[in-house]
Amino acid sequence: MTCGCPPPQVLDRSSGVPLCLEPTGPSQMTFYVYRAQGEDDYPPENVNAADLAGLMWYLHNEVVASVPRKFGITRILRYKITMQNTQELYDAAGKQFGPFFAFDSAKCTAPQCESTWERYGFVVGCQNLDRSIANYVRDYKGIGVQQAETEIMFRKLRGISGMPSMPTDPTMDGLHSGIWYSLPGACPSETFGAKSDECMKSMSGGQCEVVDGTRQCTYNAEYAGEIRMDDLSGILDEGRGIHTYEDWWKTSYEQCLNAVARGERAGPCVHNAEYNVQTDEGVGTSFWNGKHDMEQGLRRMNRVRQLFREKYPHLPDTFEEPACL
Repeated sequence: MTCGCPPPQVLDRSSGVPLCLEPTGPSQMTFYVYRAQGEDDYPPENVNAADLAGLMWYLHNEVVASVPRKFGITRILRYKITMQNTQELYDAAGKQFGPFFAFDSAKCTAPQCESTWERYGFVVGCQNLDRSIANYVRDYKGIGVQQAETEIMFRKLRGISGMPSMPTDPTMDGLHSGIWYSLPGACPSETFGAKSDECMKSMSGGQCEVVDGTRQCTYNAEYAGEIRMDDLSGILDEGRGIHTYEDWWKTSYEQCLNAVARGERAGPCVHNAEYNVQTDEGVGTSFWNGKHDMEQGLRRMNRVRQLFREKYPHLPDTFEEPACL
């Protein structure tokens, strides 16, 4: 955990006493973002990324419900982002973030991409996610820590002196969803392989070495480690001959079918699956059980943090996360 002001607030020492003040312009912020990827490597620009809650929201909805995993996802990459959007954006909208744009194969897919960047520069965008789809929360601390804070807040809101029950409606508990980010890079109007030298030069994107908030210098993405999806889901078991994801979901099923055919065991045989939408459970693993359970979501997020901590003990566990405003 780092010390300082929660972004986008800024530290003011002019009075002799350190104070956290609301910014009056674009604030420079540093925080982690995450990406789910396969084995291919490519630079962290002209892509979408997420905070940890947003990453888990994506994995639960788009990746682990498919067998094999959708998009061939095998790992989670982490980047330390330093960002400062432009004065033009702040003057027009009074916000630290621009609109979120989806990227596909390094190309921005929204019709407003180019007009936005022409007006404000290559600004980093953000989007809050829907907790009713998957209940991942970026500021939930756990039942033991959170309940007293939430109870006090709701007593005040309702004007009553009793102890109301914890709200179950995600729109009513005062907590915040995960966030997706868009990181515009060079020639964001074209896909991989179609980016000409002229386009790369004329539309250089926002990625730069020393972020200063100018139109072509809004963020820097520094690699901060990666972990494997297999380790997160806890599916490998060398004692049972499960060395890879394919061993777990495919080979084990085929071996079962062969054993049944030889009369060595009774059927039926079932495919292992990290998550089944209909049952809200996995087969062969319980890691992803309970997509709408906030406590289970926190457990999964803490497991991601633990794996990064064990692999990269020299790096900070986390940074203060900015709100998507």
